[in-house]
Amino acid sequence: MNPSRHAGPHLHREVSKMKCNFKDCPGRYEEKLITRANRSPSQVMVIDHVPAMVCNICGDTFFTADTSQRLDCFDDPQVKPIGTVPLYEYPLWSAKQANARQSRTNGQANNSEMPKIKCRFSWCPGYYEEKLRAHLKSRRDGQTVVINNVPQLSCDFCADTLLDTRTLYVLDALPDSDIAPISTSPLYEFAQVAEAQPGKELVEAGK
Repeated sequence: MNPSRHAGPHLHREVSKMKCNFKDCPGRYEEKLITRANRSPSQVMVIDHVPAMVCNICGDTFFTADTSQRLDCFDDPQVKPIGTVPLYEYPLWSAKQANARQSRTNGQANNSEMPKIKCRFSWCPGYYEEKLRAHLKSRRDGQTVVINNVPQLSCDFCADTLLDTRTLYVLDALPDSDIAPISTSPLYEFAQVAEAQPGKELVEAGK
């Protein structure tokens, strides 16, 4: 599939100069093809090549009304996926435990005693918080897998995310196959593409 066929060049010309919706953000929207993950208690549904307008600073995302309508149909349990790939849950360590071990080794303060880290963006008033989140990883065969319980630092305002070097090393070192997951649940990869159409009303993602 050639992504450029679905990039919506007319929409890009019309709204690429739009300033970010958040008054404190100096960014502007750019058209990108993104992967959208819909989570439910029993599964993760992943839709590839979704045209969206994404702020180049804070990541705020908009869809056209037509794209939003197409995405909403995937929430229907009657919609059948084109194919499935496994969702792997790896027992990655907690970032807090890893940092605490490193602090004790280096003779530094414990992680719980460390001050909050301010967001790296000068315009953002937020602070990073430690969270365990799902991480999307593209395999060499073109499929996407989801790795759960990945320790990350996420800004409580703009949601900017940081991964420590050790976690990045482990994620990069995970092979594409020959790993027995702790448990699996279906990850749906849809081949249907929601095309961006010019002149459609922009609506905020997720609302």
